[in-house]
Amino acid sequence: MQKATYVLPGADELMKIMDKPDIHSAIAKAHSLGIENIVVKAGAGGAILAPYGHEPRHMPGFELKKPVSPMGAGDCFVGGFTAGLLMEQPLETCVRWGNAVGAFCTMAYGPFHSCPSMAELQAFLAGKEEVSR
Repeated sequence: MQKATYVLPGADELMKIMDKPDIHSAIAKAHSLGIENIVVKAGAGGAILAPYGHEPRHMPGFELKKPVSPMGAGDCFVGGFTAGLLMEQPLETCVRWGNAVGAFCTMAYGPFHSCPSMAELQAFLAGKEEVSR
């Protein structure tokens, strides 16, 4: 993980790997090893964005009325985040997209059936209650 530009673990994963008892000390240790950007996935709770040289900040998730299955949501988060990076979006937007795609994934069984198109993602981010498919 040393000198990685982006690392996207869950909180428990990062604390275990860094051998630290809390998320903030785990983030600090990861930065000290040369990891530039850490995005700690927190499921429905959103994510913590921690770029090197900046205070970590919580990026809220999305409240859903009827989630169906969490299977694949973390992987879908990474897909949404990566799409933002590839489209040269700011890190905050990348995390927001990750949170949205991860949430969207929980609205059906299995990540392949629920992964949104860009139009569906934009509608979801715009706050539309229901996104037609």
